[in-house]
Amino acid sequence: METIILITVLSTLGVVALVTTIVVAFTRLNNKVDKNTFDQEFTNLINHIEKLNNNVNVSIADDITNVYNNMNRIESLIDSRCDKLHTEINNNKQLLKG
Repeated sequence: METIILITVLSTLGVVALVTTIVVAFTRLNNKVDKNTFDQEFTNLINHIEKLNNNVNVSIADDITNVYNNMNRIESLIDSRCDKLHTEINNNKQLLKG
């Protein structure tokens, strides 16, 4: 009689251990990322990086254009001032000679 109770208890513990192992295994497998999800997320990251790269390139190109425009405006202003100075010097050569 004691042997039957012992076998029943051990069998029950074995079944519980087996069921627990199966549940834990399925839980771990469900928590792992499947390949399709990984590929999709990776593709999304690549697209996001490409968009950021394009935005940076556009921003840099705009900044370069602004710098060239400012340089041309400054050059034009300096040229205009130099022309005025040259005209003033030519008009007052007699005063400068003394």
